[in-house]
Amino acid sequence: MSQVTINPSKIGETREPATPSQPMAYTIGGVETVTVQKSELKSIIAGMMLGDGGLFILKHGKNAVLKIQHSIKQEPYLLHKAALLAGLTSIRVNLIAPKGKKNPNWNIALATKAHPFYTRVHKLVYPGGKKTVNKTWLSWLDERGLALWYMDDGTLMKSYSHNKSGRWRIKSRHIKLCTCGFTLEENELLKEFLQERFDLKFFIVRSGKYYNLGASPREANKLFEIIRPYIVPCMEYKLNMEYEQSNEGHLVRGEEPVRPLRECREVGGDDLPPLLAE
Repeated sequence: MSQVTINPSKIGETREPATPSQPMAYTIGGVETVTVQKSELKSIIAGMMLGDGGLFILKHGKNAVLKIQHSIKQEPYLLHKAALLAGLTSIRVNLIAPKGKKNPNWNIALATKAHPFYTRVHKLVYPGGKKTVNKTWLSWLDERGLALWYMDDGTLMKSYSHNKSGRWRIKSRHIKLCTCGFTLEENELLKEFLQERFDLKFFIVRSGKYYNLGASPREANKLFEIIRPYIVPCMEYKLNMEYEQSNEGHLVRGEEPVRPLRECREVGGDDLPPLLAE
């Protein structure tokens, strides 16, 4: 397993802002510069907690750490998250090798250092030891946090039919937020919050004993206009609402359209991402 440590003191000029409104800019390995207001950090954390982020207090530890893991295809997205968090502590990024049939692909993960701020958030998000949505930390969510949540857990749902030439085409689309890890009551709270804060009308979809949030194409496009400025290029496919595929992506029976991964990269065998190979 290879790793790199992202430390603000070693990645370009950094400084401690005199006021909460003064921005902090960090450059990670020449990949990206992200400017973050200190006041935005709570929203960033809220979006990550609704999505793939987790806060943990290690055994014999005093303060919590934040950990996130993604497929190697989403390496630029994970590094974007590292850039957003690098103003608080240094970030360790690990490349995780495939492990048998259950985990056949490369993954990439980040972990922050332990910090009292993460401990305070942990107490709010994990009452009784389980991640739980409540109004206090949900109220932190702004447009950037909403974008992180959608990039983590948002999915475009498609239905197909034939066009006049006999090719498969996308007949309709809607979006889903994978909130199956939350209770019905928590999903109701999320639905109400999205309506009140962003004027987005979601509905609750039941699948067995689990619940998710769904939205119509009209509401999806409203969401996309809100979050588009914060979308990482390799995640833009989650905003592709076009109904016909381009010449490079015609649908054939039994096949999904081939989407360019843009900045995302497949890594296999002994290959390492450029940042981690250095």
